[in-house]
Amino acid sequence: MSPDYENLDGMTIEGRLDYWRQRALRAEQANVDLRDVGRAKVFLMKSRGWDEPTAHRHIQKESMDQRRSAGDIARRILNEFKQAGETAANNG
Repeated sequence: MSPDYENLDGMTIEGRLDYWRQRALRAEQANVDLRDVGRAKVFLMKSRGWDEPTAHRHIQKESMDQRRSAGDIARRILNEFKQAGETAANNG
């Protein structure tokens, strides 16, 4: 677990750098997750005719049911869409 910002005073420079690197990586992953969730919602809205709240609830429910992050669920949905498109292109 990362220390709170207030507790960095007793840390070495290397420790502080590691703390900020880890924080930056978590922020970057959160941005990737938000992007993927947004893309998956758009796909669900177009492919299933859902509105945005319904698509969002679907991703949230899958996330809770499978105990996975919403980003993981979104990437699974996007991969299934990509595979379905490749299969259709190969059969067409």
